[in-house]
Amino acid sequence: MTEAEQIRGSVRKDYLGARWTEQDYERFMAKVSIQENGCWEWRAGVGASGYGVFTILGTNYAAHRIAKIKIGGEGVPPHLVCDHLCRNKTCVNPDHIEAVSNRRNALRGKTGEHVVKAAKRQTHCKRGHEYSEENTYRTPSTGRRTCKACIRLLGPDYQRKRRKMLREQIHHKDNKHG
Repeated sequence: MTEAEQIRGSVRKDYLGARWTEQDYERFMAKVSIQENGCWEWRAGVGASGYGVFTILGTNYAAHRIAKIKIGGEGVPPHLVCDHLCRNKTCVNPDHIEAVSNRRNALRGKTGEHVVKAAKRQTHCKRGHEYSEENTYRTPSTGRRTCKACIRLLGPDYQRKRRKMLREQIHHKDNKHG
C-alpha cells in the first residue's frame, strides 16, 4: 500500500461530515509537495496570515486544520488552535501539527519567547519589590511570579475581589464554550 493510500484510508468524515469527499481529498493532496524535512508544503492559496487556505463548497478552511482533522484523523476542539511544531506556516503534515491552547501557541512562537525572556530578566515587581525566593509566589499551573509584599499591601479585600473576578471569568468561559 502506498503512502497516499494509507493517508486516504485514515481520512475520517467527522469534521466536515458528508462535505469531505474523496474528490476533496484528491484535490487537497494535489496542492501538497512533500519535502525532505518531512514538511508537506502547501502549494495553493495562502491567506494574509501566511497559512494555507482550502476551499470546500465555497467555504474557506485553514489547510493545516483540515489536514490535522481529516487526514491525521484527530479531532481539534473549537477552543484549541493548531500549532506548527516545525514552525513552518505552510506545512500541512498532520504529524507536524499539535492542537494546543492559544496561550501555549503564542508562548511557543517568536513573540512568546521574547515575552518569557523579558519576564525572566525582570528582577523587581512594578512597585519596586525584589523578586527574591522569600518574596515571590509562583502560580503552580502557570509558573507566573507574584510579589508577596504586594499581596500583603493590597490586603484581603483585594484578594477576595480578585478571586471573585477570576471565578466569574472561568464561569463565563465555561458557559461560552459549553
